[in-house]
Amino acid sequence: MNLRAVAAETTWNSWSWYWLGWLLILTAAFLGPELYALASRHPENTLSAQVWRLEQVKAGEHIWQWSAGHFLIGGIIAVFLVWLLFHFVLGIWH
Repeated sequence: MNLRAVAAETTWNSWSWYWLGWLLILTAAFLGPELYALASRHPENTLSAQVWRLEQVKAGEHIWQWSAGHFLIGGIIAVFLVWLLFHFVLGIWH
């Protein structure tokens, strides 16, 4: 089934428009500063660099030097991303 056929069969309500707007605004809010930082050759201003700075992760630092907080944050992010994969892509848990 092509995209136009899916769109024609889809019923849009106010929540559909809300979530579409939310997704577009968040995508722009992320990509705008991220692409600007990369284009202006300031990778230290990207989201990943900010997270590493907050977690105080040093370049080349061995995993055994990480604290429990590092693993906790990494675990939370990993669980969230696995949930997104299974929920959105595979249609599980809906």
